[in-house]
Amino acid sequence: MGGIISFILGRVLGLPMMKPVPSSNSSSSPRAMQTTRLLSHASCVNGKYLNGPLRANVPVEKIPFNVPFQEYKPVDYTDPVVLAGPVWADKDIQSPDHEMKFNDRDGKVNRVSHYGKYEVVNGFPMNPVGRTGMQGRGLLGKWGPNHAADPVVTRWKRDANHKIVIDKESKKPILEFVGIKRKDTGAWAIPGGMVDAGDTVSLTLKKEFGEEALNSIEMTEDKKNEVRKSLDELFKLGTTLYKGYVDDPRNTDNAWMETVAVNFHDNSDAFDSFKLNAGDDAGAVSWIAISSSINLYANHKQFVEAATVDMTKTNDRKTPSLSQNANNIRCRNAKYLNGPERGIVPDDKVSWAVEFKEYKPVEYTDPKVVANPVWADSDIKADKKAALKFNKVDGKTNRKSHVGEYKVVDGMPLNVSGRTGITGRGLLGKWGPNHAADPVVTRWKHNDKGEQVINPNTKKPILQFVAIKRKDTGEWAIPGGMVESGDSVSATLKKEFGEEALNTMKMEKKQQAEVSKQVKDLFKKGNVLYKGYVDDPRNTDNAWMETVAVNYHDHKGTFHKFKLQAGDDAGHVEWVDMDSSLKLYASHSYFVMGAAKANDAHW
Repeated sequence: MGGIISFILGRVLGLPMMKPVPSSNSSSSPRAMQTTRLLSHASCVNGKYLNGPLRANVPVEKIPFNVPFQEYKPVDYTDPVVLAGPVWADKDIQSPDHEMKFNDRDGKVNRVSHYGKYEVVNGFPMNPVGRTGMQGRGLLGKWGPNHAADPVVTRWKRDANHKIVIDKESKKPILEFVGIKRKDTGAWAIPGGMVDAGDTVSLTLKKEFGEEALNSIEMTEDKKNEVRKSLDELFKLGTTLYKGYVDDPRNTDNAWMETVAVNFHDNSDAFDSFKLNAGDDAGAVSWIAISSSINLYANHKQFVEAATVDMTKTNDRKTPSLSQNANNIRCRNAKYLNGPERGIVPDDKVSWAVEFKEYKPVEYTDPKVVANPVWADSDIKADKKAALKFNKVDGKTNRKSHVGEYKVVDGMPLNVSGRTGITGRGLLGKWGPNHAADPVVTRWKHNDKGEQVINPNTKKPILQFVAIKRKDTGEWAIPGGMVESGDSVSATLKKEFGEEALNTMKMEKKQQAEVSKQVKDLFKKGNVLYKGYVDDPRNTDNAWMETVAVNYHDHKGTFHKFKLQAGDDAGHVEWVDMDSSLKLYASHSYFVMGAAKANDAHW
């Protein structure tokens, strides 16, 4: 993933991640340049730098460094505050006694980018998204990536009777987040901050929220300890919304902001006992209702919108939850696909960290899996020789999780997201993570005159994606599939799209070769939208789905030449308009929303 949500919606979700700008010998279309700018460089080009000079003008199509721009003359600027040499700032890059290790850990300083490897030219790190009209560091302390952490603390809005407030138009509960008003720009933002050298992201998330939203700096030691304890409890379970590059007005050609945005949902009303109090860099602090009309600093609107994504569609939930454990919704408290009823798991008992003595999961592995086909593991309970290497690459099988290391109890891997009410493998072949790959192939919708279709409400162009109707559940989905042992994610993305959306398995060899070449060309450049756990109805306590979802946008109209034809596991296939009303299989609505946001399309 160049940068994502490795939303990854991290533990569970993820926001659109941007692929690094191609190297100088590659080419991109004008539309690709526009999309890159819309997604990334908008706040840090063609304007006056904060308390500094005007940036040099950079046309949209000239932002990527791989596009020649001989007339480019960026303004050289580093703020006097940075030049004064505070402890949080690097020395001058040309200082003879200070050699920096870019794309690596440099002592206590992390110079690795979430975006991928960035170029270093004549000793200077180059912004991975492209030109900004300014070189130097501006207001940023570090050359290259400057890492931050942004805690999106949320709660459900409640009325005087403590009932959740429902929006009249959308019929959905209203989510609030803690926002601060920045002293430097006056814009409302998430109360985050820089990851200091030697600090961890998790520590920074708690520290910055405490300092900016609760003014913990001015508290007594006893009060600080009380707040710290509450934050430790609230910040135990977080959902990573985004991990990557930030379109920040402080960015330059040689220094830029990156962040990890994590959602912490207050289900226990822990913050009712604390008064929000602006501190540190905050001029004001407040609970703010999340809506499409709010304007926030840099990419912060994207982060809070990601927190509202309802991957937990239920019928009668009294207390909706956006915590990590909320992802076990489709794989909990329901009948398993062609199998038994799951054991009941209350919302507050999903996490393995919560004691649940009465828990009695049903044991079930589908007969197809028990028959031990080539794609399935053997029964680790019955086969004593089956010594599987969990949390590792086990021969040709990848048993590592995108989420992180999972627990193994009595030889059995435990679902990274918690209880599901069923043990065994169900319909899944592998114990532990079962890896998949989901290609989100998109194009702009055009009318009969060849004009781009604009949604009348959002005033944004409509994006279409290739969707298949699954034979097993009858739901519409992205045409993805399992990463087979020994295969790479990239190979699986191409193969599954060809088999499910173009029915390449039934083509003549000549046509198959032609289609494969076109698919290969289209799939050269993709943006990773998500990398992590999937709330899949096939999940069990011991086997679960994880995926990598990648957006491939058809700029050249490649697929106008080919007829979509359902094959393999697909009952039907067609181009579908992207819209927030879409209901798709598992977490696929989230991936599609990510593609819409990444291309600045209607949603």
